[in-house]
Amino acid sequence: MCQPCNGTELISADATTCVPRRCQKSGGRVVCRKCPSDYISVTQNFDGSPMKEVTCFKCHRGYKAYDNKCVKCEVCSCGRNEMAVSGKCLPKKYVMERPKYSDNKLHPNALLDIVKLEYLCTQADTRACHALARECVKYLYLTDLAGPCRLWLQKNGTYDVDCTKNITDLNSDFGKLFELFIPGENYKAFPISILKPDGNFVQKGSWPRSKFRKIFLIDKILSTTTNMTTIVYLRKLLIAFRIERGLKESLKLYIHTEAHFAIKSPLVQQITTTLLVDHEMPYASVYRGLEIWGAILSLLFCIYALVQWRSVIRRGGLYISIIPLIASATADGIYFATSFSTLHALAAEAGNLGITLPLSQTEENIIKIVLYSVIILKSLKVVWINWNQCRVDVFFIDWLQHHSSISDLPTTGYRHDWRSILLAKEWMEWQAKRRSSPIATVICTLGILQITEQWNSYIPKSIGYKWVIATIVWWFSYTIIFLINWIKQRFLARPMSLLKSCSGAELSLIVFQEEFYAHYVHGRNEDFDSSMNFPGPLATCRVVCATQIRTVYKKLAHNGNGKYYSNRLLLSKFLSAFFERALDGLSWVAIERTLLERLLDVELTNSEGSNVSTLLYDINDNTPSCLALTWWGEEWTLATFDCMLFGSIFVGTNNLLLAAITTILIYQMLKELRLWFGSRNLKQKTGIKVE
Repeated sequence: MCQPCNGTELISADATTCVPRRCQKSGGRVVCRKCPSDYISVTQNFDGSPMKEVTCFKCHRGYKAYDNKCVKCEVCSCGRNEMAVSGKCLPKKYVMERPKYSDNKLHPNALLDIVKLEYLCTQADTRACHALARECVKYLYLTDLAGPCRLWLQKNGTYDVDCTKNITDLNSDFGKLFELFIPGENYKAFPISILKPDGNFVQKGSWPRSKFRKIFLIDKILSTTTNMTTIVYLRKLLIAFRIERGLKESLKLYIHTEAHFAIKSPLVQQITTTLLVDHEMPYASVYRGLEIWGAILSLLFCIYALVQWRSVIRRGGLYISIIPLIASATADGIYFATSFSTLHALAAEAGNLGITLPLSQTEENIIKIVLYSVIILKSLKVVWINWNQCRVDVFFIDWLQHHSSISDLPTTGYRHDWRSILLAKEWMEWQAKRRSSPIATVICTLGILQITEQWNSYIPKSIGYKWVIATIVWWFSYTIIFLINWIKQRFLARPMSLLKSCSGAELSLIVFQEEFYAHYVHGRNEDFDSSMNFPGPLATCRVVCATQIRTVYKKLAHNGNGKYYSNRLLLSKFLSAFFERALDGLSWVAIERTLLERLLDVELTNSEGSNVSTLLYDINDNTPSCLALTWWGEEWTLATFDCMLFGSIFVGTNNLLLAAITTILIYQMLKELRLWFGSRNLKQKTGIKVE
């Protein structure tokens, strides 16, 4: 008969003998050793023979003692970069970067379970996703970013998950049947369309929607004709949510579900079920606003581009210039139309309902397409103006040689003195100078957006709304910096430095913008001969050249045959004589530009093409007009290009910092190219190399 072991013994693992424990007497009592919590008691050797004494054995890493057995414990083997969360090893980085929970509706232990389920769901654990969705519903769809609904509080779009499982594992792991339940005491009608494996939908009359509770994922069907078992599984589950605006500023939610079933081929050992959730938000009238604003603004900008093109042609420019002008005008019209439409939609959404709905996916795509298109169109104009500015004819008129005899002038070995080099450096300094620095604009924009980040959190997570807010901040920053620079230039008279350089070096600068249109900066020193001084406004004027002037200039400036230097000396005397009215038959007349011509930067009067050259001047503007052939005169084109570039990168990456860095890098690259090509052109036209 079996006899129980006494208090100083333990029964062996095979229940055949009693193994003594290590005990000792203390104070008339017998005390036996107990194994620590992470140890188990061992009573038998490896060969099954009983041990002389019970031994305590510590469980290896990754195991813990349970019921005197070492059982696998996942959290016991967490790595250095992991931490235990509700019995699961999670990456420390994932837990630390997760948003902090600010609501008080979740118990700390429940929150730990949610963190674990959320991580497992991101690792394609379907059951964890189901459990997490249940918690989201249980807590009434919390909007806290650290709550159980965090994975669903993302940008509206399509959520696509493929679940792949080996068919041989179904019986052991999950069973034969999967069911999707719609919980609730009263099961109401649920709109669902069932697509059978034969490609036909189940008709309404044959599917009792009011009794619908569940559908199967996997099932086996026995054919009555072939006596074969076929595995039928859910191939795709499509859930579409559509929100529409109702009467009295209300919203209506429509749900449509389609279940597509398929038959597994005997040759395939795996099946894939796709869960597709599609959100269709109501339109915020961005497209309609774009149609209206786009038509109006694009028409106005294109009319202005045609007026500019007319002036370019009458100045002797190329007919092909209409392409970049129209492209730039169209880009400006569409860009500002999209900005106004999106801003109007945001204001309307914020004012009509208690919540501000995000833009629909279609409107988001329209904004992206528009920004990508306008930056391409604007790039044509930017390339065109840089190409034009890097091929202009530049000439320095030397007034010190005005009274010299032609026979006294050297025909070879002409060298540029310090005066020409000084003026060339001053001219090159203005090639890539901007009225408002893009770097300062970018920094100011990022600073304002960072300060208003808390306020921006109330705006829906819509890239279109984010873009229009960033655009408003960009133009606000640009306007501030532009006004600061304008005030500095107004009082410090920085643009007049070019006029002072010409006057100090006794050199005049003439730059041909088009065939018969040039910009002149007078450099005659007032102390030398006051009879040859131009009155104030004429010192920096525009010249509409007569045909004879341009013909003589081209012959002398571009004639080779070893007479380059002598020809340039003759050209210097010829142009200085022209401005002194010394040549018979070549006269000029001075005309003040009208207010409309100054605002639009065009010539509306019919003064080109005659035998009389015209000097056009602005009565209250002493800024050299030749700066129109530098970045200084193309500020509008370059400013809109910077903003379009910043916006297109932002909507494409949803990263403000990346958009800012890219905008600055492209600006610096264009600046270096502009300076290099400008220096190359100056060397070709004047022979002066600026270091």
